[in-house]
Amino acid sequence: MNFSIKFLINILLIWLLATSISNANSNSGDYLSAIHADRNNDFLSASKFYSRSLKNDPSNVMLLRGAIRSNIYFGNFSDAIYYSEKLNKFEKVEENGTITSLLTLTNKIKNAEYNQAKKLLHQPSKFNLFLTAMLTGWLEIGSGNIKKGLKYFNESENAKKLGAISQNHLALALAMMGDFEKADEILSDVTNGSNLLDRGSIIAHAQIMAQIGKNQDAVNLLDKFLIGTDDKEIYNLRRSIDAGAPIKYNYITSPNQGAALALYTIANAVHNENDYALSLVYSRLASHIDPKNIENVLLVSDNLLNLKQYDLAIKNYKNVPIMHAKFKNAEIGRANALYYQGKETTSIEVLKTLAKNNPEDIELKTTLGNSLRRSSQFLEASKIYSDAISLIEKKELTSWFEYYAKGICNERLGNWNIAEFNFRKAIKIRPNQPSLLNYFGYSLLEKGIHLDEALQLIERALKGQPNDGYITDSLGWALYRLEKYSEAVKYMERAVELMPLDPIINDHLGDVYWAVDRRVEAKFQWRRALSFNPDKKDLERILKKLDVGLDTVLLSEQKMKTSSNED
Repeated sequence: MNFSIKFLINILLIWLLATSISNANSNSGDYLSAIHADRNNDFLSASKFYSRSLKNDPSNVMLLRGAIRSNIYFGNFSDAIYYSEKLNKFEKVEENGTITSLLTLTNKIKNAEYNQAKKLLHQPSKFNLFLTAMLTGWLEIGSGNIKKGLKYFNESENAKKLGAISQNHLALALAMMGDFEKADEILSDVTNGSNLLDRGSIIAHAQIMAQIGKNQDAVNLLDKFLIGTDDKEIYNLRRSIDAGAPIKYNYITSPNQGAALALYTIANAVHNENDYALSLVYSRLASHIDPKNIENVLLVSDNLLNLKQYDLAIKNYKNVPIMHAKFKNAEIGRANALYYQGKETTSIEVLKTLAKNNPEDIELKTTLGNSLRRSSQFLEASKIYSDAISLIEKKELTSWFEYYAKGICNERLGNWNIAEFNFRKAIKIRPNQPSLLNYFGYSLLEKGIHLDEALQLIERALKGQPNDGYITDSLGWALYRLEKYSEAVKYMERAVELMPLDPIINDHLGDVYWAVDRRVEAKFQWRRALSFNPDKKDLERILKKLDVGLDTVLLSEQKMKTSSNED
């Protein structure tokens, strides 16, 4: 072979090898970036990196599953479905993982392919009992097997295991079919637990009763729900029913809406167990079927908020229409997301605008007060709580929280007499509220007044929440301040067990150890407290204790206090 040709071939081989290595490194980098983004719940970045990885390795099952998962989390169903179809070229549908199978099932329901959805739903060991029990009835009805679907809700073993939830869905299915009397009978039966008191069930039941002339019962039901709330949609429904206006039943009008409600029910249950990632999967799938379910839109947003995906949460909150009754909830959620992004001023402005447009809304005023207090704007927060209290008294309602929160603001502002009045007013309304009892009791300790009462208050608080680290710390500290050092030890040690990374609690345990002459352990706890980043004031005091001992520090502080009083 000619030398020049050999040389050219070698150059080409080297180029191909270099290109291959470069592509491999690039793909490896994209894959690792996708995994990193996945673990940090950065769904947008994860979906992009999985997509880039798949360009170089389009048949990689693991990458395809990652792309499907991240796009569901992100809410991009067109891409999620695209990748699931790609995946099915490389593995059988029966081999699909749970999330991919859920996507396929949901898409079948969205497209009204109920028979195929039923077949998939009942594949062995594919889906959990809860999901199967919730969806089967709706899929049977969607397939035209109405009697079979209704019977499943009422008589199947799976449905019986769900109890009240299944009965509630049966009632909604009956109402969808026009059997309002039977639906009302089920929802009115307190013995089966189907009379669920969530907002959607209240609306549905009121609409159902209006269809059969039970207008007064519907009004009474709505009145109970409206106590302490300012829900304009429910108020308008109540007014229309009371006036005898024609009421349309429109809560659940299709099997798709029923199936989406089932997925929402699961998402909400999982959310309440603090599994926000799994709840996001189910709530996104519910939105894919029924994007107009506003309760579910809010749940998607709340999941994103808890997963620290603030931009996505803010974007999703905007899917709630301005005129919808839940727009207020969406704006409160958006304000929280802005706050966690570090945009405190913008967050507060959102709430101020909302409160200004709803001057009679107690919840909004309290929420605005909480936001101001969270930002240490105690004076303005106190004024807002006062406005809320005025509305509470005007509407002849009772609420302890606003007095408690106002008390905190006045305590921080140095207005102790007013703060004490606020705390005692709150306790009169809610005498055994643990957080309230603990805060007031601990404040008395810090003031060095009414120490016996402080101890009693904190003991009551701990009885209500025996595994609360802060309250346990308060009780240990109360005993310390009362010079019951030996008794204080066990509570302070327990508090550190419950809150091992809290600098103040570790510092307190150090002081208690010092008081019982366990000096080495005391210094160990103070050093632990330093490692948990205490605030500047506490840090300086801990360093002094390590340098000269607690006794000398206390003596110095007492001299300064005496000198200050003499001045």
